[in-house]
Amino acid sequence: MVLVALCAVTFLVGAGIAAYHVGVEHGKFQLEGGCESTDPVPSTLEELRNQLIGKPAAPCDKPQFVFLGISMAGWNFFFSSFIGAYTLLMVWRKWREESL
Repeated sequence: MVLVALCAVTFLVGAGIAAYHVGVEHGKFQLEGGCESTDPVPSTLEELRNQLIGKPAAPCDKPQFVFLGISMAGWNFFFSSFIGAYTLLMVWRKWREESL
């Protein structure tokens, strides 16, 4: 049960990060750099170094994809919040059931 509760907390932390990202997209928070690269995953440290040097970063304040008027960060917030809260509720109910 502890492991399941930790997973639920992890989902809620992810929801918090997604909420921050949604805030950045809507201009509530400002970021200096970008957060995404379209380059393939490098296989060596030298390839990674060459990828990072002199590369402009993608803007985080503009959604890359929107579905039904909600950005992917918004959907991530919604689903992560729901799964995290529901899982914590089920852990609490199970703990209460076993303690009776």
